[in-house]
Amino acid sequence: MIYRQVIGYLKFFSPSFTYFQVTYIGPGQSSEIETKDGSKIRIKATAGPVLGPPWQRPENGYTVEVFWYLVTSPQVQLSLYYEPHCVYNPGFIEKERADIVITPVVKQLLPKFTLVSGQEDAVKLAKLLQAKFVVAMKNGDLDSKGPLASIIQSEGTIGSFKELLSKELPGVKVVEPTPGIPVEIPAN
Repeated sequence: MIYRQVIGYLKFFSPSFTYFQVTYIGPGQSSEIETKDGSKIRIKATAGPVLGPPWQRPENGYTVEVFWYLVTSPQVQLSLYYEPHCVYNPGFIEKERADIVITPVVKQLLPKFTLVSGQEDAVKLAKLLQAKFVVAMKNGDLDSKGPLASIIQSEGTIGSFKELLSKELPGVKVVEPTPGIPVEIPAN
């Protein structure tokens, strides 16, 4: 699932991007791809949460940098950060920058355990990465059934996140995507 999401983001940034090979990268590792039009895409893995037994490797977050080579300007760069749980190690990403942060903004909680962070953690992430845009993932916006569905609680809303963000980072815009509809974000 994560690979398909990352490939989708790459196609958004560079429509000529063609997927040929999967390369596993762990936290701190990166891989660079050159597209047919000469653009370059650098993907760097960051440490995300451990979502299973404590001996399991952590899930990855990703920074993606896109470099376009244009006639009128030698290089235009756009960067994004993606981590689907809003769980990150600040020390690991403190030197990173991202124009766009894709993260959940509403918390999903089990009794005494946070499944998905958001709200003030998402604000801290946007501040740390000096984001211009936050694309609000809608992780908890679904109809659930089964025994665990009744004990999973949401904390916060997109509205309360916008309020927190505007107090801390008034210039950052929140983008609320609609599933299946492409999101347009200005490059400058």
